[in-house]
Amino acid sequence: MTTKPVVGQRLFDSGTVASEELRTQLQRARVTLDFVADAIVSTDLNGQVDFINDAAERLLGRTMSAARGRGIDELFSLHSVETHAALANPIHRCLDHGRPIERSGGSLLSVAGQTPVLVRERVVPVRDDSGRVLGAVLVLHDLSRESGLSEQLNWRQQHDALTGLLNREEFERRLQFEVERLRGGTVSSTLLYLDIDRFRVINDTAGHLAGDRLLIEVARRVQEQIRGSDLCARFGDDEFAVLLRDCDARNALAIANQLRNDFEIHRFGWRSRVFRYTGSIGLVQIEPGMDCGTVLAAADVACFAAKDAGRNAVTLYSADETPSGYRDMKWVERLGRACDEEQFRLYCQPIVPIGTSAKVCPHFELLLRIHDDDGDVIGPTDFLPAAERFNLMPTIDRWVVRHVLARLARRRSDTAIAPYTVSVNLSGTSLSDRSFLDFAVDELQKADLAENALCFEITETAAIENIAEVVRFMSRMRALGCEFSLDDFGSGLSSFAYLKELPVDYLKIDGRFVRNLQHDRVDKTMVGAISHIGNAIGVRTVAER
Repeated sequence: MTTKPVVGQRLFDSGTVASEELRTQLQRARVTLDFVADAIVSTDLNGQVDFINDAAERLLGRTMSAARGRGIDELFSLHSVETHAALANPIHRCLDHGRPIERSGGSLLSVAGQTPVLVRERVVPVRDDSGRVLGAVLVLHDLSRESGLSEQLNWRQQHDALTGLLNREEFERRLQFEVERLRGGTVSSTLLYLDIDRFRVINDTAGHLAGDRLLIEVARRVQEQIRGSDLCARFGDDEFAVLLRDCDARNALAIANQLRNDFEIHRFGWRSRVFRYTGSIGLVQIEPGMDCGTVLAAADVACFAAKDAGRNAVTLYSADETPSGYRDMKWVERLGRACDEEQFRLYCQPIVPIGTSAKVCPHFELLLRIHDDDGDVIGPTDFLPAAERFNLMPTIDRWVVRHVLARLARRRSDTAIAPYTVSVNLSGTSLSDRSFLDFAVDELQKADLAENALCFEITETAAIENIAEVVRFMSRMRALGCEFSLDDFGSGLSSFAYLKELPVDYLKIDGRFVRNLQHDRVDKTMVGAISHIGNAIGVRTVAER
């Protein structure tokens, strides 16, 4: 069978041309390619160069005769724009898989002795009439000529300023393209979701500069473990997402465990101090029919399961093994609708003083419920775990604070004394969110409440996880007349020690110590000790049931 001559068969070697007509056609093709602005490189099946056009000669700093016969890796190398990590040459992937390869975004093309150049590359296989792969053609588009200010602005809009990785918005946009690409196909890709364990400990004890440097180190280590065709993004403070393209769950698990082990054996050094850190990793294989939101939520569920299993773990999402995951994912949309359609309801329970005849200001704790479409009341144990898992608590806390302050403002008396005190529970994520502090200050100033009308309840666990931010929040709110109650007191090992740092007005004794108070000597002793400490430092105590 006669093979049709194509680029990729050393056709520009005149010794292999069988006829004058073919020689004329090849010369015309070569002249045409030399007028193309993009650099074009042709290789044989072994990745050895057999042709480059004039633009490629200028870009690679080699003549046609000097480049011919050399391996493609001898001419140049490619690196990540974000981290400068080495990228696999796309010609090898094209020849291995027999399909076109195009990398999204740009890459840095490095040639010995030259300044790296920003390029976008595309490779297509060259086939004969029977479909057999004979070689590949690489097109390099020089982006440095058109980068300018607009390219820089575009890059900044798509990337995280600290780590240089993609930001969440851009990653989700590209993930959507990947989901659509996989629809109806036979290949699979996997999404990896990574959360750095104990990041807040390093950030709070060593400072934000140390935390930033750790995030940069984590970004570099992740990039070293993945391929150039994969996508990596910083999703939040200490959260990262990786799209492993054309990588099934089995291979993705191997990458994730290698990454987890890499974190475990390395130490982070900062100004003569050494910290240990690990990572909790969740994975989900992208299946046909899944949309972008479902993929992200499933990966988050798997990451949560890894943290719940003791951290420093890798968990693969499975709808069969984690049915509660799907239920929690459905709450994301349900809670958003509850906020938008005013389906939340506020109930209250009184906090009643005992052992005193003195007249005190009435005090109530607010409780949050949802009224569904059928009129049924949904309790917090059903929806709060999902809200915490998917970082929806700041949104819910904003709804509660806004509505509580509006009602208190309407019932404000003419005197400077509050008619009653209302306690509102705040989540740990809201306390650590500086934008929430600005929101609360603005709402309080608009409401202009009497002093002590509002009391914020924070759990002991949330307080000690990020104590610096919590103290900052408490100090600002107390200056505006708010009180604070430390909820679930006694549940932590260092409960009494933290009282020196937290400016609280109330201690709410954990209900586990109160329910069996009459029959358990240890519980009775614990409650007595907390009450005694509270009286000694001028803090009132509240017993939970």
